[in-house]
Amino acid sequence: MTPEDINLLLTLAEIAGSAIQRTRYYEQMEQRLGQLSALRAIDVTISSSMDLRVISRSCSSRCSTAQGGGGRHFALQPHLQTLRFAKGAACAPPAIAI
Repeated sequence: MTPEDINLLLTLAEIAGSAIQRTRYYEQMEQRLGQLSALRAIDVTISSSMDLRVISRSCSSRCSTAQGGGGRHFALQPHLQTLRFAKGAACAPPAIAI
């Protein structure tokens, strides 16, 4: 192998590594965009409705969508007029009160 061959292989390896890294960044960006879109939809629902059942359904479905399934659950407590995060790890404030 000549020094030119080694330089060519190094260049090709750098190009391949860069392409892999760009793909990872793109996937992360798409995931974050999905999360932001879900949070925006939840914000619109909370701003437009005083019905905790509607908010609960929206939060649960949007958080599941943003996280690729996984079932995020919110517990409605009508006597306290709160919506508590009951299960999962994302998209959740401790409670939403009206």
